[in-house]
Amino acid sequence: GKSALLGRYVLSLADQPVPRPFVYLDFDRTDVDPARERSLIERMTRNLGLLYAGLASSRDFYAIEAAAAGDTLEQPLADWLPRGSTDEELLLNLNQRLEFLDTDYFVLIFDTFEQVALRGPDVMHRFANFLQLVLQTLPHARVILSGRGHIALPLDMHRLALKDLDAESADAVLEARG
Repeated sequence: GKSALLGRYVLSLADQPVPRPFVYLDFDRTDVDPARERSLIERMTRNLGLLYAGLASSRDFYAIEAAAAGDTLEQPLADWLPRGSTDEELLLNLNQRLEFLDTDYFVLIFDTFEQVALRGPDVMHRFANFLQLVLQTLPHARVILSGRGHIALPLDMHRLALKDLDAESADAVLEARG
């Protein structure tokens, strides 16, 4: 259901001569921690660097990743690092790099969002603040939050609840999967 729908959408983004910029982060992975905003920026830029590997823009995304990770580099590599050390400054640098791709929007997918809710209200609040910062600094971002159950964030967003498949559709999905 949910994962197959997200998978098809991600494949449609990647199935272009130059893929539309997107990032898929799954909160089921231990290295994707909603309480560590800086690590989310690091993961976002690493994924974009991999998506555009072989293109000149990949270096720019890796530079932001290095800055988010707090890496120190030898000269002349240090010249690659963006200036600024706050989350806002790193996201503004990311926005500049995305603008060079000349695309109308950037897709950011957070999956298994129920893992954030299980961490409690403090983590939900921190993540909501981070998401608000992302939306302010990356004006072309389209954010998808996917999870089981109700996603309760104090943000203005369009909600789309997917219903369970009827028996016939569920059988068709299982048959198609072999």
